[in-house]
Amino acid sequence: MIARKIGRQYGLQLFSPAELMDHFAREVQRGFAFTTILQAVTLIVLLLGIADTLTASVLDRTRELGTMRAIGAPRRRVVGLLTLQSVTMGLFGVTFAVLTGLALAVLWGRWTMEAVLGWPLEFHFPVVAVLSTVVLGLSACVIAAILPARHAMRVAPAAALRYE
Repeated sequence: MIARKIGRQYGLQLFSPAELMDHFAREVQRGFAFTTILQAVTLIVLLLGIADTLTASVLDRTRELGTMRAIGAPRRRVVGLLTLQSVTMGLFGVTFAVLTGLALAVLWGRWTMEAVLGWPLEFHFPVVAVLSTVVLGLSACVIAAILPARHAMRVAPAAALRYE
């Protein structure tokens, strides 16, 4: 009671150890909420980047894709080729993202939290988070391949052979 009165008088906030721990827990939760927003933005950028790259690839390879269709390659094969290209790009991206994320998590837990709390956080490998990142990233790559593949299939083989 006296401490709170003195705190108000001098513009200080006084916390019990339990209140302080609750405060830190809320701040950590806010930090995690912010990283969730960053993950969503990253996923959108991933979708747009891969769709843009594949669209440029389809436009650049219109003649090649038309030749494949003209000599009898089924639509499914051409779509599969574009999807494979997208997933390959995604594998490189997801691998880089997971390795970078794990490195940053270790550094953040070890140094930042030690500076803030006075002790480092123990690192636990987040199996579910890593697997969901891989699945979500690769699924986004497959989704991003749909539009360029549809564009490639709309061009008639004869028109694609004349394309230049």
